[in-house]
Amino acid sequence: MLQIASDTDAKPAAAAFGYLVDNVGLGQPYEQFHPRDFPNFKFVLAVKPDGTKSMESPHSVYTNANSAIMGFAVLDASLKSKAKKLHIEEYPRAAALINVLSSKPSKDPSTAQRWFEFLATRSGGESSAPLQLVQV
Repeated sequence: MLQIASDTDAKPAAAAFGYLVDNVGLGQPYEQFHPRDFPNFKFVLAVKPDGTKSMESPHSVYTNANSAIMGFAVLDASLKSKAKKLHIEEYPRAAALINVLSSKPSKDPSTAQRWFEFLATRSGGESSAPLQLVQV
């Protein structure tokens, strides 16, 4: 089912995705389905930070639109009601944020300010201990 939902042909992909979402949690074979167990399948419609739409894997998409500030894809608005069934997280985890900060540091002061404003909203959510490792 995920292969079809990940297909580049939009019509069968949409039908497979709809069937999957409608049946998650309703018994076998989808009772224990967790999309994060299939990281190589890109079947979730998302919006990239540049505004383009693309199919992404569930582990690389977040529901909070401000996640795009840090370069993460955001779940397409048409799927917000399906986010819980798909186990789409609201925010990137601390490790992913640290990876962005350390591997792609911003040289633009305005972008850096937006990043740290976003990070300030995340303090207290998940353990902030990993964020203390970031040198400023």
